[in-house]
Amino acid sequence: MKKVVVFAGHDHDTWETLGAKGVRTDLEKDGVYEEFDTNFIIAKGTVERLRKVKGLTVYFPQENGRKMTLKQRVDYANEIEADLLVDIHSNASASRTATGAAAFYWKGSEDGKRVAGYYASLLNQNGFPTWQGGTFASNLTDGWSGFYMLRYSNMPAILTENFFFTTRSELENYLLNPVVQTKLMNIHAEMVTQYFGFAFEASKTVEKEVVQVSKSYLEEGDTGVQVKTLQTNLNAAGASPKLTVDGSYGPATKTAVIAFQKKYKLEVDGYAGKETQAKLKEVIAAAEKKAAEKKAAAAKPKSYDFRVDINGKRIGTFGELENIQRQVKDAFESGKEFLMVPKK
Repeated sequence: MKKVVVFAGHDHDTWETLGAKGVRTDLEKDGVYEEFDTNFIIAKGTVERLRKVKGLTVYFPQENGRKMTLKQRVDYANEIEADLLVDIHSNASASRTATGAAAFYWKGSEDGKRVAGYYASLLNQNGFPTWQGGTFASNLTDGWSGFYMLRYSNMPAILTENFFFTTRSELENYLLNPVVQTKLMNIHAEMVTQYFGFAFEASKTVEKEVVQVSKSYLEEGDTGVQVKTLQTNLNAAGASPKLTVDGSYGPATKTAVIAFQKKYKLEVDGYAGKETQAKLKEVIAAAEKKAAEKKAAAAKPKSYDFRVDINGKRIGTFGELENIQRQVKDAFESGKEFLMVPKK
């Protein structure tokens, strides 16, 4: 029996405790994407597939919420004498335009290089972009790739970086896309079985959908998070009848887009292009501003419970505090007699 140990990069509270390994985004309901969440989803699906393969013993020490340091993870893998270690991550970059996935292995590990090659090849077969050709030899000289788990494990080890969560299109179309998540589970599982020479049959549970490619417009037939955002915005802009926010650009969504384009004198084509989406945001922002101003006006007292009499003559009626203060100040400075009279 061959032993493989699988890890999901980081922990469930890494973002909460460190404010790292995640990004603020409107693509998530709570406004934050945490890398660990998709790492865990992909790792769990990979493990489920590998546990069906005869000849493999699969370890997944985090499956019950266990937190582990990097040293504890490496020690665990070394103690069980695993034949392969797989550490699943998604990538980050300051550029916000970096794209592609890649597998890292320790420089000089021929077995690690071979496993990384399987991963890159499977990415290509599934039509996914790769970063640096899909493989990268970790080392101590470049100042950033000397990953602890690759360096200190006694067995071949792979750290996969599954697309860039800091690049919006990859976060939206890949990492948060259940279809792509399923494909990544299959890719990782098949990578392992290819290395050990075992047969593998990919799961096709979610393969009915098509991976949505990032583009500047949406049209009938598109699916995904971008469509959900469009439907939500159309509803906020007054779509009637209200749309079901299901992420599917069907006839109802197209009709709502056309109605919006007609109302705001845009080109009427049923496509949610840059102009239409920009106008949607403008309309929603204006509505939100108006609502905020109305709320503020309702909360602000219109008058105060006093008036001012100066030299026996009433100056104004019950008014804003600012006006009352000004009149009292003027009267005091000019030596006039003044009296503040409470409203009864």
